Amino acid sequence: MMNSPCATSGTVRRRLRVYVIDDDADARELLQVTLEDCGYEVEAYGDPREALLRMRAGSAPELVIIDLKMPHMTGRELLQALGAHAYLRTIPALVVTAFDVGPIPRAVATLRKPIRPEVLVAHVERCVSQMETDESGEDARESATER
Repeated sequence: MMNSPCATSGTVRRRLRVYVIDDDADARELLQVTLEDCGYEVEAYGDPREALLRMRAGSAPELVIIDLKMPHMTGRELLQALGAHAYLRTIPALVVTAFDVGPIPRAVATLRKPIRPEVLVAHVERCVSQMETDESGEDARESATER
């Protein structure tokens, strides 16, 4: 029996909604199942255009995981489209790719396929921690302003 990549990391501190966007069904399913097993709410998309339409309609996730090379719209094009919308540009993005690439603008990290589940979970948890830190800083600033 395989150990869960979340077994040693504890429980998810809050329920985070993640979009997994990858045209490869097997890769998409692996990412989705890994994150769901760790308590994350996951929506998976094989077509980045569909995910973008959903986000533009107001159903934005708190984190996106985007494959770099996809038909119809590349991961870079999707990141550029997200950056064009004020309410979408702040969503952290993890990029996954089978290729060696340099830094990707707007990506918090680039993960090389095949991705080990524990590496994926570590990066997602790092994003969650950063979001919580950012939120607690905003709460502290708001409290100081209210006084």
